[in-house]
Amino acid sequence: MDVLNQQYKLMQSARAVLFSYLDTVTIAHFTEELLTFGASSMRHLLVHTANTYQFWLGGFAQIQELPIIQPLTVININEVRRIFRDVNELTEKFLEHFQDKWLTPVIGEIPWRKTTKEATPLALFTHVITHECHHKGQVVSMSRQLGYTPPDSDLLRF
Repeated sequence: MDVLNQQYKLMQSARAVLFSYLDTVTIAHFTEELLTFGASSMRHLLVHTANTYQFWLGGFAQIQELPIIQPLTVININEVRRIFRDVNELTEKFLEHFQDKWLTPVIGEIPWRKTTKEATPLALFTHVITHECHHKGQVVSMSRQLGYTPPDSDLLRF
């Protein structure tokens, strides 16, 4: 389904705007844990987002063993960019692997719940991109709280 590839390109474009903007944020602010966001930081949310892609599209859907990225090992936005290059590669392989099988359920393990779950590749892809949009919004809100003025990083930018 080529539309999903196009949809992911829109996500990558919005992500690129966010990452360029985060180049202007100090490392101290990038890693600052904000109580209003559950003591999370911009860095933590971005790493969590990457881990989510890796788990659902790699580990769950394709039974790949991918390491969990620890936020404290990520020192700056350039490291986040590198991580998301890997996410892009994983996502492209996922989209290719499940081409024309979007509604065929896969069963995978949910280790933290000690159970398995059935989900379609379409549902998994939709989950990770909407999850990224949610956390992108939180990152932008965090930066506002710290005194920055973010650009429009929506999928539809004006």
